[in-house]
Amino acid sequence: MIDEDDAATLATTLTDIRVSDEPNTGAWLICLRADELAQLADNLLGVCAECKTPVQFSRSAPKEATPVCTVCAAVMLREAQAVGDEIDARITPRQLRELETYYAPSRGRG
Repeated sequence: MIDEDDAATLATTLTDIRVSDEPNTGAWLICLRADELAQLADNLLGVCAECKTPVQFSRSAPKEATPVCTVCAAVMLREAQAVGDEIDARITPRQLRELETYYAPSRGRG
């Protein structure tokens, strides 16, 4: 499970997320670990490219992206920040609609 430090890293680093359908070659797909509560009932399962932990992700996630669990992503983001690398965070329009639906007030999550 993601700890508070890793969650804080993800929250503060990924603040400028743009909505785009453009392919993002070499992109990471930040995924919940498979043992964490599923956000969407039809999530797919995969493996983190870094630590080989089972992960889950949305069916609408970009196919060309490399799955990375939240724990590894936090480490990678900290390393990128330390050397001044630019972080290009994106979400597809479909993923945004899925999140909006999932967190809608009528579902008690908004």
